[in-house]
Amino acid sequence: MTYTWPPLAETLDDLKVAAGAPNAAAIERRVDAAASWVQAHRPDLFPAGAPAPTEAPSDDIGLGTVMLACRLVARTGSPLGVATFAEFGPSSILRLDPDIERLLGLGRNATPAIG
Repeated sequence: MTYTWPPLAETLDDLKVAAGAPNAAAIERRVDAAASWVQAHRPDLFPAGAPAPTEAPSDDIGLGTVMLACRLVARTGSPLGVATFAEFGPSSILRLDPDIERLLGLGRNATPAIG
């Protein structure tokens, strides 16, 4: 399913990738995966049985989804999550990003619910 949010252009801009770049299709798949993941993990934001939303419910959800897609793209080129080796050792990509959890309202930042 192709999502129209978050805008692919916004994600490409965050990654500093041109729209017609050879890896734009791979990035689009990761943007769709991020949007699908957010819709699956936050069903309270999307009406049940509705088709793919045309836009994110709010700015924080949209930005969190773009950040999640960018992290998926970054992990593609980093085996075992290691982004680079620097003077002080390896720099890795976090498995769980607290900023993304905060923006998407997941984990410790989820709205308390009973049942």
